[in-house]
Amino acid sequence: MRSILITLYFDFTKMLEDKNYHEVYSPDVADFVIKIKGVEELGRLNKAVTTIELGSFAAQEPVTCFTQFCGISDFAKSFNKSYKKLSKILADCQ
Repeated sequence: MRSILITLYFDFTKMLEDKNYHEVYSPDVADFVIKIKGVEELGRLNKAVTTIELGSFAAQEPVTCFTQFCGISDFAKSFNKSYKKLSKILADCQ
């Protein structure tokens, strides 16, 4: 079995600025940390489920996978749906 290293970059700048949050580049000075989690739920049809959390706000959106296993494109769809949902429910920073 071989290992593959994949680097992903997420740009939350637009969503954060629209809600008056400011991105910092060190967790030591952050008030909130964005957490992203992706899991494959097994079933008759597997689902790619992405959860994005920012403080007490969380968004989770499953996407049904139509192949034997979920692929990166399934998780990308789930991430995009979760991102849109979080941007709608995230309260403005005071």
